[in-house]
Amino acid sequence: MTSRPAWALALTIALTLTPTLTSAAPPAADTAEPAPPLDARALTYHRRRTTLGLAGMSTLTTWSLANIAGGTIGNFTTTGSAHYFHQGNAMWNSVNLVLGVVGLVSETRARKRPIDLNAGRIKSHKSQLAFIINAGLDVLYVSSGAVLWQLGPTARAEPMQHRLTGYGQALVLQGAFLFAFDVGMALAHEFLPDGVRPGNRTLSVAILPRPEGGAMLGIRFQR
Repeated sequence: MTSRPAWALALTIALTLTPTLTSAAPPAADTAEPAPPLDARALTYHRRRTTLGLAGMSTLTTWSLANIAGGTIGNFTTTGSAHYFHQGNAMWNSVNLVLGVVGLVSETRARKRPIDLNAGRIKSHKSQLAFIINAGLDVLYVSSGAVLWQLGPTARAEPMQHRLTGYGQALVLQGAFLFAFDVGMALAHEFLPDGVRPGNRTLSVAILPRPEGGAMLGIRFQR
């Protein structure tokens, strides 16, 4: 019989003893302390904040479903610019529907995991910032839709006239709704009891008259 080299024998003994030594070692003590229970004030704020989130995402989802249903019906029952108006509403809200459903799932999960008051205020402040940024994009949507709407009658081909007009009208409608939704949600976070910055408003909205007529909406957001 051929003898094994000394290093092979040592390796075999080491591998044989390792499981035994590992299993014999005492388990490490868990030094992490459990998180302190949340007080009633923090739990109340958490419920109000997540309820607001669920209400907002439910509103967005309901709007999307209504526009998809109405847009689909209108797409097959109308002609001209109205056909493209309904088509544009349905296509736009297919994206809103995904965002609404994802938001509902996220808020439902968050509701089951309460956090302390300070962490809740930070999340609410971040939500405000996101809604204000979206409101700025909504103004761009409305402006782009208005441009398409105005360009429609100037197109040479009649089908293109209908397409630009209908899509422009849909973009104005959807952008206007989303602007109202985003500003409303940002204000709702602001006025939650125990809100983002108690005694020091983060968000202010003002409607100012313009010298040439009409009005201008001003939004001031403090980070």
